[in-house]
Amino acid sequence: VDQDGFDNVTDNCPLTANPGQEDGDNDNVGDACDNCPATANNGQGNSDGDPAGDACDNCAFVTNAGQEDGDGDGADG
Repeated sequence: VDQDGFDNVTDNCPLTANPGQEDGDNDNVGDACDNCPATANNGQGNSDGDPAGDACDNCAFVTNAGQEDGDGDGADG
């Protein structure tokens, strides 16, 4: 479906192009569609619905899309 050269059965990201099939955390979900590409998040759990999965979300039950600022407090900025 994503036209990255892998059929949907073997593609680790069947709806998102991931031509190198990268999977940095070895959770069988390709980095291009993994909500925690550096931390295994089996099942891709995401309790609050923000871009980060529960395993790497610094505030897993409060939506805080700006947490990628890296300060660890769960707030933007």
